[in-house]
Amino acid sequence: MNNRVYGPLVLLLISLLVTNVISFNVAWSDKDWCYDQVGDGHPCFETEKKCKHDAKLDDAESPCYDEDKED
Repeated sequence: MNNRVYGPLVLLLISLLVTNVISFNVAWSDKDWCYDQVGDGHPCFETEKKCKHDAKLDDAESPCYDEDKED
């Protein structure tokens, strides 16, 4: 009897923990590479390669820079 109750509860708990960890990681993913647009735009990306690609297409005001290294 106990195995019938505890098994699904343990699986439910594990699936809730995994879902929370995945959600937390997605929410806090770093987008550190940024460039300045004409006006007030300030798009940021996860990688320098993506930043440089979009900056080139957007005719950026500044080159890509690592936001963490800026003061």
